[in-house]
Amino acid sequence: ARVKSLGKVWTANFIGNFAGSLAIAALVAGTFSNPTMAPWLAAVAAKKCTVTIPMAIAKGIGANWLVNLGIYFGNLCNSPGGRIVGIWLPVWTFVSLGFEHSVAN
Repeated sequence: ARVKSLGKVWTANFIGNFAGSLAIAALVAGTFSNPTMAPWLAAVAAKKCTVTIPMAIAKGIGANWLVNLGIYFGNLCNSPGGRIVGIWLPVWTFVSLGFEHSVAN
């Protein structure tokens, strides 16, 4: 019975992830075909490709630290509001500082 339940969860997970990836692909394709957005996206991509190795390492360390801090703060609180605030603060800091993270990017 446990294996059957696990198979159901994995199947639902796969279908949800696949549907989400198709939705994101459609969104990205539409954005790149938009004549006003394409130059901006190209500029952002070019800027991300010119980061020096020491800066990339520093941004990666900061990003991982903030991601783990968000997980810790989220688990530290018992109320849903506290969890939201606890997770939101490190995420907001992460985005504001322009950190790089392979999963987040």
